[in-house]
Amino acid sequence: DAIAVNGLTSMISVTFRGTKTLNDLSVDAKMAMKTIPNALADIEGQAKTFRLHRGFAGYLFHSLSPSSSELSTPPRRKWNSGRQGTKCQEITDTVLAILEDFPDYTICCTGHS
Repeated sequence: DAIAVNGLTSMISVTFRGTKTLNDLSVDAKMAMKTIPNALADIEGQAKTFRLHRGFAGYLFHSLSPSSSELSTPPRRKWNSGRQGTKCQEITDTVLAILEDFPDYTICCTGHS
């Protein structure tokens, strides 16, 4: 994934790369949807949860740093009910930092597969 700032369009782009490897194909095949808690649920009009492609949810919401108890077991993605320590949190932190410098910019999320 990549995050870019475009001064001409006043836009912050969050871009996810598409299928590139055999492992990516395996992730793509996880087409079932997963219900995820909405981090913005405390804002009026926002749903408490949302549904997301299971493979994409795994990428965004698995824990990035395994705990010491997990180090002795084979690596596997652990679902994280929040965003802390996840790719989602990493992306969110980066975009929020950019928004501090460019508060009027819009955010565009896109990808290719």
